[in-house]
Amino acid sequence: MNKSDLLILLSVAVGGFLLIWNNKRRFNRLNQFGIEQFANYQQKVGARFLDVLMLGGGYGLLGAASIIFSIEYAQPLLSILCLLGAIWAIETIQRKSKN
Repeated sequence: MNKSDLLILLSVAVGGFLLIWNNKRRFNRLNQFGIEQFANYQQKVGARFLDVLMLGGGYGLLGAASIIFSIEYAQPLLSILCLLGAIWAIETIQRKSKN
């Protein structure tokens, strides 16, 4: 496991944790009718601000992990895609030649 693999793993873990924690916080604020309860407006604004930060951080880390993954493993993925494309082209040519 190299440094980029560790970075991808940590980004996915922390990003997923932030998203799950944000959903848990929002669920805990619901009353029995499904409406969020706040003591005052300042608490609501603070909670929304923290929710936005957590969502942005979670999605940002997951997006960064996907970009790092695609850059790090671009050559093997492109090689597999080229191989599958060649197999598809050969199969199409053979299918047309049988008719």
